[in-house]
Amino acid sequence: MKHHTDVTKVDFNFEEHKVPPNKSMWSMRMIPHCFFLECHMPQSIIDDFNVYLDDLHRTTYQYSLIGAIKRGEQLIVDPNHPKVLPWTLQMLELCSIFLKQFESATGNVLSVKREPRINSFWSVHSYEGDYNPCHDHGTVDVTGLSFAGWTRLPKSIAESVGDQGGVTTGTQDNHDGYFQFITTSSAQRDMFNFRPQTNPIFKPKVGKFLIFPAWLNHCVWPFFGPGERRSIAGNLSFEQLSDEEAAESFKKNYPEMYKIKKRAKEKEKEAEKDLTVKSTHAKSKI
Repeated sequence: MKHHTDVTKVDFNFEEHKVPPNKSMWSMRMIPHCFFLECHMPQSIIDDFNVYLDDLHRTTYQYSLIGAIKRGEQLIVDPNHPKVLPWTLQMLELCSIFLKQFESATGNVLSVKREPRINSFWSVHSYEGDYNPCHDHGTVDVTGLSFAGWTRLPKSIAESVGDQGGVTTGTQDNHDGYFQFITTSSAQRDMFNFRPQTNPIFKPKVGKFLIFPAWLNHCVWPFFGPGERRSIAGNLSFEQLSDEEAAESFKKNYPEMYKIKKRAKEKEKEAEKDLTVKSTHAKSKI
């Protein structure tokens, strides 16, 4: 029984949207799992960066990373080096764009400082059989972003024709050396069940970079054959705590991880002793 306070009038202005009489109005909407930014750097920046990366006489970062790099190396990158600085400036600007786009898309304004700071920065020089298992990243502050990109690729990856569209059905014959986000379990029939692809896979391309939330799991598949798969990766965050406060917070909230990171830094410092040119742990001065 209708109560006198009940409302049955349609709460939508059909005339304003010029909808034909007796027709319904609709809009396709979605609930995204996460956002990521796909970026492409110019050749000049990549060329300078590769000159810097060609010098392997840098501090190892292998003790802090999960990568199964048996034939190659994982080395610290100094973001303020003259050959790296143009890339650093671009990346900082792109991370600021990520923040603005996220706020615009979600309608939420985050109470963080607007300038991102680099927490860590490294290069991965991988060869046949090297890979990175599924993992996420950590940042100094809660509001953190990670990035990954490529500056050199073996011909086998560059000319491959695997899952370039980002959709993984499990039937393609070439994922070698590819990068993949992993968010949930997936099945070949997902798209036919109207379930959006949640584990997109990306073909590496020279100059291509991805910026994504630090919590987002990802992996890198092994490749086979000659050549170097040269990638760079790192973490940035939007400062909420000072360096000292962030360090104390990490030590308090993640005591076991703190011990692991502490041992890793000690090993890296030990390995640095024989170097004539020492790379600092990445902390941008920009």
